[in-house]
Amino acid sequence: MSRPSNTQARRQQIIDGLLQVMAQRGYERATIAAIAEAAGLTPGLVHYHFPSKLAVLLELVEQLAGRLNSRFERLQRDDSPRARLEAFIDSRLASGEGADPAAVACWVAVGTEALRQPEVGEIYRRLMLSQKEQVERLLLALPTPPACPAEAAAAILATIEGCYQLAAAVPDLAPPGFAARSLHAMTRGLLGEGSEVRRTEPS
Repeated sequence: MSRPSNTQARRQQIIDGLLQVMAQRGYERATIAAIAEAAGLTPGLVHYHFPSKLAVLLELVEQLAGRLNSRFERLQRDDSPRARLEAFIDSRLASGEGADPAAVACWVAVGTEALRQPEVGEIYRRLMLSQKEQVERLLLALPTPPACPAEAAAAILATIEGCYQLAAAVPDLAPPGFAARSLHAMTRGLLGEGSEVRRTEPS
């Protein structure tokens, strides 16, 4: 496998720097100077590799979605429809290996910027619609799919986004791991399978 070029490596440092700063301060207060400091670079290098802070953000949003999809693939225990649906939920909410609180906090800020900046909103909508289609496919593959898979998929995604918001704004609201356990139970309720809360999570 070829090594990334110096330009690719620098751009990734800058994207990671924005993630760190956004997770702590939000997007508005993520200045070029702060991004450069987090990336271990000079502000001039940030300007050299990206025409604007927004350009960095747009690449970061795409990468955050890619991280979630990669975790989804890693967490699949087997190829059954039920396991794939559970892996999707765990990839978004479970604690343990691959969990990334900074990315969650950053994604909450992305949602805010999606309402303010058309370029971010376009990517955010595309990614959310893609996830909705993905969840619908997972639901339709179940032996007994829900009567309205589109509504069930939207409810699952809305719960995930709400859990992200709470985790970022009120991190001590609930015990660790509640989000994935609760959404598993809610999903079983949507599917008419009862609502006993699942007690285990991937380590």
